[in-house]
Amino acid sequence: MGILITYGSYFSREDNIAQSTRMVAIADTGIAFFAGLLILPAIFAFDPNTNTEDLSTSSVGLIFSFLPQIFLSMQAAVGYTGASMLP
Repeated sequence: MGILITYGSYFSREDNIAQSTRMVAIADTGIAFFAGLLILPAIFAFDPNTNTEDLSTSSVGLIFSFLPQIFLSMQAAVGYTGASMLP
């Protein structure tokens, strides 16, 4: 919400709301898609012996088993705050 309020404060009357809405939606979807593509390489970089059948059964397993391990391993390099803010 904060980013929307900040963006709205710089919005002038001449700006096209529909075009800006499409641009924000496309950018948000694109960033989310590429972030999703980075999860699998991160899992295999963290644990190369991961069974691929475990990955295809459930996406919930990825969230609660692999991502906390990945973020904890990043903690030494970028710190706790940096690891929390990256994704």
